[in-house]
Amino acid sequence: MTATPRVIVVGAGAAGLAAAWRLATAGADVTVLERGARAGGRLAGEVRDGFTSEPGAQVLSSSDRSLCRLLEGAGLEDELLVLRSGGVGLVEAGFVHELHGSSPAALLRRPGVGLRAAARSVRLGRLVRRFGANLDPAYPERAAPHDDRSLADFARLYFGAGALQGWIGPETTGDCLGDEEETSRVLFLLRYVARRGARPALFRSGAGGFVAKLAGLLDVRTGTEVVQVDADTPGGALVHFREDEVEGTAGADAVVVATPAPLAAELARDVLAPAERDFHAGVTYEPAITLEVTLSDPVSARPLRVRVPHSEGWPIASLALEPGRQGGRVPDGCAVARLVARSDWSRAHLDAPDDAIAKELCRPLQRLFPVTTERTRDVRVARWPLALPRFEVGRYRALARLRRVEADRAAAGRRVWFAGDHLVAPSVEGAVTSGLRAADAAISRLGL
Repeated sequence: MTATPRVIVVGAGAAGLAAAWRLATAGADVTVLERGARAGGRLAGEVRDGFTSEPGAQVLSSSDRSLCRLLEGAGLEDELLVLRSGGVGLVEAGFVHELHGSSPAALLRRPGVGLRAAARSVRLGRLVRRFGANLDPAYPERAAPHDDRSLADFARLYFGAGALQGWIGPETTGDCLGDEEETSRVLFLLRYVARRGARPALFRSGAGGFVAKLAGLLDVRTGTEVVQVDADTPGGALVHFREDEVEGTAGADAVVVATPAPLAAELARDVLAPAERDFHAGVTYEPAITLEVTLSDPVSARPLRVRVPHSEGWPIASLALEPGRQGGRVPDGCAVARLVARSDWSRAHLDAPDDAIAKELCRPLQRLFPVTTERTRDVRVARWPLALPRFEVGRYRALARLRRVEADRAAAGRRVWFAGDHLVAPSVEGAVTSGLRAADAAISRLGL
């Protein structure tokens, strides 16, 4: 192809921006169409009274390879702040117990795990070695042969009930939400492989700052709603959009649809094969309600992330404390507490008033850290009906089937690709990985 290929990316979330950046650096003429008023999707945040607002449920780590690749390539590597002194805790009986790794000795000190489960934890290393190359976080569909047990069944069978309560359950559902009885064990295994020895991390200027800087390197048109994507023969695609109540159509040599699965299925309904439509229709999401509490004084001297087991019966799945520092995301001498409600509680309270939600979610925070009662300056509630995609038992097998169909459609000449965390993992890393994968497939097809 001699002329510069024209590519349209639908959606300016993490997946769409990652795809656009990769395509642009390969030499394509890329435009990102975003229906919202600003880029970022679930990562969009803002700065209020000196506090960087992070209303989403994202969790980052130093081992997020695709995210690090994106940041380094875009010249934004300083955006990832690795918390070398950050702590991790687990709630038991209303108290926070700080955790120190997942070795048998460390697990034995975890509340609820017990001697038997700690001794059995050596089985995990054997399983990972046996499953080998099938456990590649960048290609989760390869793990389809092991997508045969729920997280709960896996934990009880291999390690004992204590491991589910004090280790495997909260480490997975505390970050990814979901139900232990329905979530696939593959999600835990892939996260374990990806994050062994990793440290927690944050966006230095906040998630909103990161996406704003990345979007600033690209041609992003906000306030532009894509209403349909059609295949155009021979090759290429047509994108029908609405901007300022004016409808238009744009042709492209390739299109990347980087939206949540339900929207992708609607926009590309005439492009998808029946098996692809079935896959996207089968993707479900965990809702989340998040609460940000700004505090006039720090509660912890260092960042602390706390997971809450389902057995506690509390409405929250996790909370994170971030003390302020000079020139940081939180003003020096202040702090922020970010709470993520459990998905079942969120589902039941999506329409509840903000003050009722804030009152209910503040109770666990005040019980764990009583001083927050008098140090609270402001609270902010955010609702996410489609917070994180579910990876229940069978989802990875469905993903493997989808990838085969996508490969067949691409070989037949279709130039529409899809990206989103529902195609890799329920995380920022999963979204970025999916965007880079979709872009690389388009680059190969376009001959760049």
